[in-house]
Amino acid sequence: MASSPIVGVWRVRAEGAPFPYHMFAFHSDGILHQSNPPAGNTTTSDTAGLGVWEDRGGAVKARLEEYRLACHDHSITRGVIELTLSVSHNSFTGTAEFNVYDVDDKHLDGPLYATVEGQKVTLV
Repeated sequence: MASSPIVGVWRVRAEGAPFPYHMFAFHSDGILHQSNPPAGNTTTSDTAGLGVWEDRGGAVKARLEEYRLACHDHSITRGVIELTLSVSHNSFTGTAEFNVYDVDDKHLDGPLYATVEGQKVTLV
């Protein structure tokens, strides 16, 4: 995979998410890792998000997934986030679409939408 400006570690704000602050790592091999505090969502305990990304001629398309454990009844669901990002130097903007599925892939909720902004973590 050719080098892309998205490769690196990013501080991300997702306006519309239960907890807006995240850390993303876009790896050069097309792997995406997302993390935020487990207690950031008061209704579920979520795993770290893992996924894939591609640079599609100026737009970055990504998909990440996480397992979610409901706090009230311990039911298990899977969250799926689709991202479309526009990268400019050390920042990006874009949109996120979130859907929830049960463990048998039945759609339960969504789509829910958020806007996202990222700032690349750099050495000073």
